[in-house]
Amino acid sequence: MRLSHYTILTEHGDGVFLTGLLSQCVIQVPYAEWEEVKSHLDNKQFASSSLRSLFDELYSAKIIVDDDFDELQYVVERSIVARSISDTFGLVIVPSMACNMNCHYCFENKSNPRSLTSPDIQALVEFTEDKLLDSQFENFYVQWFGGEPLRDVVLVEQTTRVLGDLCQRLDKRLTGDVVTNGYNLTADVAKRLSDVGICTAQVTLEGERDQHDRIRRVGDGGSYDRIVQNILGSAQFLDIRIRIHVTPGTLVGIPTLLRDMHERGVHEAVERVYFAPLFNYDQDQKELAFLEQPNLYLSSKDFAKHAVELHRQAKSLGFTLTDPLATEYSVCTALREYTVVVNPDGSLAKCYMDAGDLEETFGTLRDGVTNGDNLSKWRQVLFSEDEECRECKFLPVCFGGCAKETLKGADKSVVCTPLKYNMDDLVP
Repeated sequence: MRLSHYTILTEHGDGVFLTGLLSQCVIQVPYAEWEEVKSHLDNKQFASSSLRSLFDELYSAKIIVDDDFDELQYVVERSIVARSISDTFGLVIVPSMACNMNCHYCFENKSNPRSLTSPDIQALVEFTEDKLLDSQFENFYVQWFGGEPLRDVVLVEQTTRVLGDLCQRLDKRLTGDVVTNGYNLTADVAKRLSDVGICTAQVTLEGERDQHDRIRRVGDGGSYDRIVQNILGSAQFLDIRIRIHVTPGTLVGIPTLLRDMHERGVHEAVERVYFAPLFNYDQDQKELAFLEQPNLYLSSKDFAKHAVELHRQAKSLGFTLTDPLATEYSVCTALREYTVVVNPDGSLAKCYMDAGDLEETFGTLRDGVTNGDNLSKWRQVLFSEDEECRECKFLPVCFGGCAKETLKGADKSVVCTPLKYNMDDLVP
């Protein structure tokens, strides 16, 4: 028996945190008990039943593994299965590229005025029905994306209802979410979305009020106060997840943002908060994709350094945080065989970062696959072929990082998970 290559040991106080990345769990063990278990891994002759139980728990969590256990192969096989097999078919629907804001960092080209039409929606329903007739699928998940999807609440509501009727007829379960800037997410809108099966909304904030309002303007005014009020109102109908963007420019204001939200009771209303670095990507300047610009964007290592204190501050104010180990072996929509992005013109793509980018489409709702290369390239993104990834202890929670970044040849300073740099500080 041995400690897994993918186990991270963090000493803390009079004990250790054993982070088993293969099972994405953390077990806290008193130091003396850990030393006792560690010294008897070969013979498993433990002095007490409690130590035997601890050993069994560590073994079950794959923190301790058999000598001949091929851990890399385990990760590779889990990923292959997760990417290709599922009981859920998913659509990311982009009804329009239009938005009521014009954030400077937005990666999307919004010049295309096209929006989903009634014939498009009919084709969407037929496309979905054809997929859901496969007995493999028991569930259907729909995500509304944009642009700003709630610029047309009626379209989102009515289309989701039609898809829900389809699922009811086929005995499938529908759930969904919406990614929105929150400006139109009133309590009434949230209830209407909830009534048709949408259960979650992701809303993004940019920092304290002044910072946010400089970035997220609607007309001549800011949007912060309205969005926070909408979060409080809609949380009675939807699970709200707040995504806080972290950049060199917003870092100084995030503590003020957290305190303000706490004073307004947001910490008690929302499901969770998480911090996310922005990335250097623009559909109109692909030749500059993911290049480092330290004055505008944080590297993975720099973000990791700040993330620990941000987590500490948020937790002290009562916010529920995203589990930093929670990740799926299938990683993302682009790598899942069973998830598709639907553009406003009915064309199909794999990555949400390709929303509205016609150069990246692989087919249409009506015609199916028309550009096999744009589909197959995602299947060829294999972390197991990257020697650095193969050796990395964080492979089971990173899987080679963002597939889009990998395809664009991004540097490891961008691709690697922040956990690589802050695990020992973040876990406690």
